[in-house]
Amino acid sequence: VALSQLHPSLLLANTTTAGGDTGAHVMLAAFLKSHLLTHGQITGWDPDWYDGFPLYTFYFPLPGLFTVLLNAIVSYDVAFKVVTVLGTLTLPVCAWAFGRLAGLRDPGPGCLAAATLPFLFEPSFSIYGGNILSTLAGEYSFSLSLSFAMLFLGVWAYGLRTGRHRALAAVLFAITLLCHLLPALFAAVGAVVWLLLDADV
Repeated sequence: VALSQLHPSLLLANTTTAGGDTGAHVMLAAFLKSHLLTHGQITGWDPDWYDGFPLYTFYFPLPGLFTVLLNAIVSYDVAFKVVTVLGTLTLPVCAWAFGRLAGLRDPGPGCLAAATLPFLFEPSFSIYGGNILSTLAGEYSFSLSLSFAMLFLGVWAYGLRTGRHRALAAVLFAITLLCHLLPALFAAVGAVVWLLLDADV
């Protein structure tokens, strides 16, 4: 459903993204690829935008790295567009995985996946993050982080129940944080609540 509304043919067209803050983000991963990674750095000084700014020092580098990696397969413009919608496309899948990993019986996981759609298509805000309007306005790091947060919480719940995959939960939380701070805070609070609920059981 989400993919059909994002016009797949336009996502795969070799055109430059524009709209909201997203147009300003186009050059970040490109500079990361052409200047920072070639010097073994993930953060550094970008001389663009007036007198320059510290690139990926106060913002989250992982979506930029994903763009660079995907650019090894497809053109940069297509790679950038795919990464910007990746969180939107994976949120229902990650919500379903959360339900499965948390031990919900059918149709619980499917209902969780379906429940993400009203949130994704919520039209009342366009910058706070998570919904499609915010993602297309430049908050794609938030969307990606939110998907990883859901996956982390599922693995966390599974680990508390079985004692397995705790290292994977730690890696998923780190990935969540490297995409965006706010969903990482949501994930941390959720993990604590789940831990307390598990202790009471």
